[in-house]
Amino acid sequence: MIYGRQLSWGSSIQIEPLVGLNYAYLKQNIVSSYNATYIIANRFGVSAVVGGSLLAGSVSSNTNFNSYGGGNKVLTPTQLANQSQNMVVPEVDAKLEASYTMPFNAKGSSINFALGYLFAAYFNAINQVVPASLVPGAFNGGTIAIETASQVQSNINLNGPYASFTLTF
Repeated sequence: MIYGRQLSWGSSIQIEPLVGLNYAYLKQNIVSSYNATYIIANRFGVSAVVGGSLLAGSVSSNTNFNSYGGGNKVLTPTQLANQSQNMVVPEVDAKLEASYTMPFNAKGSSINFALGYLFAAYFNAINQVVPASLVPGAFNGGTIAIETASQVQSNINLNGPYASFTLTF
């Protein structure tokens, strides 16, 4: 669910602030974005959109591997982590696009084609459980034994070109 209100300055510039809730894999997504469009030659436009989200929910981490050490040639299955934790993941995004809009009728129906480039960053979105220390001497005994584990969180960036098709009625 997104709420927005379009504001126009003259016939060429339109800005549309948006805020709302959206469903995501992390259960809840709070969205806020700003869209500014400059209309060129009646049906052509250039848009810049900046937005942000807070994704809240549960993240599952599962780390399994097979290991052997020393003179042991038999693989030993090891499960390092199988856990779930609640997280809030902040997200920021921006996009630049060129578009063409073709109206259908006087009631405001239209079709829009757009090409652009998207920048998106999700902060601390990837959770990994990794070995922090090994049991001393276990490798020479034929296995890799983990004494303690730690969690490492990292960002994910999704950037690249896109194409969109929108029907408004």
